Formats: sequence, C-alpha cells, structure tokens
Amino acid sequence: PGAARGAARRAVELAPDQADPLFVLGYAALRLNLTAEAEKAFRAALAIDPGHSMALNNLAVLDIRRKNIRGALAGFRGAVGIDPRNRTAASNFEAIGRRVIQSCLRWFAVVSIAFLFASGVAGSGLDPDAIAVRRRFVAVAVYVLWWAALAFGLRVIPRGQLKPLLRMSVRGQGAPACFAMAAALVLPVAGGVLGWAGVVGGASAAAATTLLVRLYYVARYFGRWSRGSH
Repeated sequence: PGAARGAARRAVELAPDQADPLFVLGYAALRLNLTAEAEKAFRAALAIDPGHSMALNNLAVLDIRRKNIRGALAGFRGAVGIDPRNRTAASNFEAIGRRVIQSCLRWFAVVSIAFLFASGVAGSGLDPDAIAVRRRFVAVAVYVLWWAALAFGLRVIPRGQLKPLLRMSVRGQGAPACFAMAAALVLPVAGGVLGWAGVVGGASAAAATTLLVRLYYVARYFGRWSRGSH
C-alpha cells in the first residue's frame, strides 16, 4: 500500500484534473488507515466526477469506521443509485442492513426474556382474577416495549432508506429476523380477537418465536466460527 500510495501521488501530480488517480490515492491511504488523507482524496475525486460511485462507496466505508451508520447507509445507497451495477456498494448496503436488523432482534429478544420472567412472576398467587390482571398488564407493557425496541433499532436509518433496506433483508438472510419481529407486533393484536386471554397468549407465542429465531442466528454464528477455526 505504501508503494501504491507513492505511485498514486505521482499520478495525481501528472493528472490533477482526473478522478481515478485521486480515487487510487484515497484507496491506498485507506488501506494504510490514513483516514483523513483518504477522505480528502475521495472527496476530491467526487468533486471532479460526481458519478464516481466507488469514491462514494469508500466514503461510506469511512463512515462505518466512525460508527456513522446513518451516513454509511446513505452513502452506499447513493453509490448504487449512481451505478446500479456496483455490487460492492450493494453488498455493503445489505451488510449494514443486516446489522441493523440483527440489532433490532437483539433488543426484541431482551424484551422477550423480560416478558417471560415477568409473566411467570405475575402468575404467582392464589387469586385468579389478580393473576389475570397482572398478566394483561405485562402483555401490554411488553407490546409497547417491542415497538420501542423497533424504533430504537431503526433510528439510524435515513429517511427513504427503510423500504429498500427491509425489502433486501426480507429477500436475504434477514428474513427470519423480520418474521420474528413482525410476529411480535402482530400476534398480540390478532389474539385480541379472542379477548385478553388471546392478547396474553399472542404475546407469549411472539416472545417464544423471537427467542427461537435469535437462538437460530446465534447457532449459525457459532457454526461459522467453528468451521473457520478448523
């Protein structure tokens, strides 16, 4: 990368009005973790050629390093908009989308564990009416918390990017997570047709579904890790 950076600098000096040498300089600087130099080169390349989708993609990569997920999503999506054939940017957008969806699912799972614990506590006692009231309260509370978890997890997605991100996730590896979260938001309401017992039952089924899907992803992760360690 050091030699490539030197060669790219000479190329920029020879052709300062060309975007590609600036992009190569930025890429070499990025590989050397010279983020300020890389960003300057990529922005200079975009100033010369606003249609340079890989320069925009790599600026989004820098946003990931800064943990600016909102900026990264907008950058990757913008790169794909410039060049729909840019599979690197499309893959990066999908990967960030999976990360966001998995973050949402983790919060859903935490809420589900709390619900199952609280539901067990609420079920203690001898008065069936009191037990029913406590379980209703717990079911309503967990439903509100699931919506809060969804809003918290999706807060990083720029306006206008939610639909393409969800569409890509449903078609790809994020489908089970999307299904589990949809179940959590739909089953308690659907169970309401049967009254409060249906609400509580729907919330319980949704919590179990969320935890099973979360365990599925955990098992997949450790499966890939064990295969990679051999």
